[in-house]
Amino acid sequence: GDEARRLGIGVDRKWSENLYFGAEASLRDLDVLINIAPGESTRRDWEERIGRAYLYWTLNSRWSLTGEYLYEWFERESEGGLTGSEQFAKLRTHRLPIGVRYFHPSGIMASAVGTYIDQRGDFTDPGSPELSIVAGEDDFWVVDASLSYRLPKRHGVVSLEVKNIFDEKFRFQDTDPGNPRILPDRFVLFKLSLSM
Repeated sequence: GDEARRLGIGVDRKWSENLYFGAEASLRDLDVLINIAPGESTRRDWEERIGRAYLYWTLNSRWSLTGEYLYEWFERESEGGLTGSEQFAKLRTHRLPIGVRYFHPSGIMASAVGTYIDQRGDFTDPGSPELSIVAGEDDFWVVDASLSYRLPKRHGVVSLEVKNIFDEKFRFQDTDPGNPRILPDRFVLFKLSLSM
């Protein structure tokens, strides 16, 4: 029952043999159907603005550096506290991940990414009877790391990943809670990818 209109533009550019740059921006306006009670619904106007830029630099055959900037701005009509399952009326997020990656000829790969996040918003207070809106903000760093090994003859990759390696505590609202990008607790993941 939702209606959406989206406009976007992007560019990717190879500046030199080892340096890549890209940027993109998108605007999305939504007319969202929200169920209030069985058989009763209402419509709300939501707006989203997203921008992203990246720079990838291959230093040599073993080392590479990455830097990105992501900006997200969301505004949702919040009459009656009906702001969707994420429970925010306004949300502005700046995200700056900076990473280093290492590749060894034997197949060993390692990476570390530090991400600075600054988020401010107006959130629904589920504890209030009228679902009133309260302001909230936080800024913090999160560090993720991984160690991988490429199996001989490229038959797959074995990886050990640690998200939020320092177990940083923070207040953060993900805009896609079903697929979180920033984890609130340390998370260790073992992966095995095979290709025959």
